[in-house]
Amino acid sequence: MATPSRPVLVGVDAFPASSEAALWAVAEAALRHADMQLVVVNDDPTLEENLRQRLQDVAGRCREHRPQVAISEHLCRGRPAAELIRRSSEAQLLVTGSRGREEPAGWLGSVSTAVATRAYCPVTVVHGPHTEFTSGPIVVGYDDSQHSGTALRFALEAAILHHTDVLAILVLRDIRNEYPWTEQSIIDIDWKRWHDEALAHLGRQLTERTEDYPGVSARAEVRRGYPIEELAEAGSAARMLVVGHRGTGGAPGLLLGSVASGVLHHAPCPVTVVR
Repeated sequence: MATPSRPVLVGVDAFPASSEAALWAVAEAALRHADMQLVVVNDDPTLEENLRQRLQDVAGRCREHRPQVAISEHLCRGRPAAELIRRSSEAQLLVTGSRGREEPAGWLGSVSTAVATRAYCPVTVVHGPHTEFTSGPIVVGYDDSQHSGTALRFALEAAILHHTDVLAILVLRDIRNEYPWTEQSIIDIDWKRWHDEALAHLGRQLTERTEDYPGVSARAEVRRGYPIEELAEAGSAARMLVVGHRGTGGAPGLLLGSVASGVLHHAPCPVTVVR
């Protein structure tokens, strides 16, 4: 997961969501024994002085919150998403707030969406105050894809850092409404078989992966429903939700899978997208 010499990179703008993201990120940097880079990318010269003051204010709050973390401040011109993506190649984690200046409340910002789609390192999008979601497990969505395997490794390492456990969730589609002409009893029998087989498979995957992470407790859970809804609901009691960049249903041309995109928009906790 983390290369210790690489910093935690944080995108800062003029809005409160990025302040909360920065405070979450500096706590994460402290756990990782990493430096932190605060970056404001300005595409409007008339805002430069205001953004410079904003950057200094956020940096000051972060230093008060975690004085042991070395924090550098960077104000540069350009397109915010493109510059953050470029800098992500030298970072171990990129953190952003959930929205920027052009998005209404409740929407995921265009910059956050772009960096989650194209960044070279894992990306965490922080929703809400940094003081929320400081307990609970690391929840990871698993679907047997290569990306979800990488997400599981990230989640196990995050559990070590946060001194918590891992909950791996595999969601099987609920077909009851898709085939209403099929007898419910037949669907229920098949569901029990599918559930038991999926749970056994996921349990084996966890057993194999946790051998490299002694001391981490990981448990498997199989749910019936739709992945975005089920993972977002699980995120309400999670410290962090981790998903792969693209799952088994992702077509090669998609830059960000539908499940990853959906939980970024709907999960209440910090969401990390891992390639």
